[in-house]
Amino acid sequence: MFVVAGDNDFLVHVAVPSIERLHAFLMDRLSQRREIVGFQTVVIFQRTGAPIVAQLPPTTAATASTVTGMRASGGPDRRGR
Repeated sequence: MFVVAGDNDFLVHVAVPSIERLHAFLMDRLSQRREIVGFQTVVIFQRTGAPIVAQLPPTTAATASTVTGMRASGGPDRRGR
């Protein structure tokens, strides 16, 4: 689990044997927690390229992408929910 900045509060990276098991994890484990008010899922079908990303020059702004982002309760998100 990672605490992140942006639209989501947390990033959870999970490995599952099937889409059905992913669905079960999301429904049985995440959706049952009161402090999680929503989540989104991105599925990685294939990994390509080098396992290590080359270091960016110091003046280049880096951006991050999420695998599964969750917004915890405690205040409205950017859409006012």
